[in-house]
Amino acid sequence: MRADRLLAWSLLLLAIGTPTFALAAKVAKKQSLFSQGQQAMDELEFVRAAKLFKGAIQTLKPSEMGRGPELDAREALVLALYQSKDIDGAAAEYNALKARFAIFRFAAGRITPETVAAIEERAKSLRPASNEPVAEQAASIPSSVIVVSPGAEPRASQNVSVAPQQLKRPWHWYYLAPLGVGQLLAHSPVRGTLFAVLQVGLIASNIVLAVMFNAIVERDGSSSDPVRGAALQIAMNTTFFAAIAAVVAGTIDGAAFEP
Repeated sequence: MRADRLLAWSLLLLAIGTPTFALAAKVAKKQSLFSQGQQAMDELEFVRAAKLFKGAIQTLKPSEMGRGPELDAREALVLALYQSKDIDGAAAEYNALKARFAIFRFAAGRITPETVAAIEERAKSLRPASNEPVAEQAASIPSSVIVVSPGAEPRASQNVSVAPQQLKRPWHWYYLAPLGVGQLLAHSPVRGTLFAVLQVGLIASNIVLAVMFNAIVERDGSSSDPVRGAALQIAMNTTFFAAIAAVVAGTIDGAAFEP
């Protein structure tokens, strides 16, 4: 294959990979803290999700306090802490949630009754994490919240030990991104680094070899050093097809082994 064509294909691979990297990074950073927390929950990153939900609560607008956005963030924080096996933290935040929204109940089917019982039982043994006044309004309670009828007695909780629910991490299209970006976005830093170094190294090597080859090629197409030219030609072909194979391997890894 001619050197100019190899160089053109290498530059094309680099041109495709760069905007893909930018697009994938934009997708990852565009979301709000709450949305990032939900994605972290889907990906089983419960500790990171809890930090994001705490940040979401701290950045709420005054108009969102005491309403649906605050309730959703606090409920998600409780579940994230529980899934991360921080039972005391989940119980403390549950007390804070109840202090803000006294009639809150977890929606039926959202989490198991045993999980609710475990959180409520531990919360009873802890002091409330917040003494802020209750500011909820009936109109602000989303449909996912169960309101207890007046006079109804809450069901007694049993002291049970429940393991966090096992969730399946979803697959995202940007795991197919080249240059190791897909693996890094899927929280596989080792494979992401390996694919990034391999693919970028092969593409860069191919470009350097093409420049070296063109430096010894005359205008009539002949080479001033035929032996060296032949060696460079073989090296260019090898690095070019190896780069293609590395990109394909990274795509297969992103499709089949991520998450």
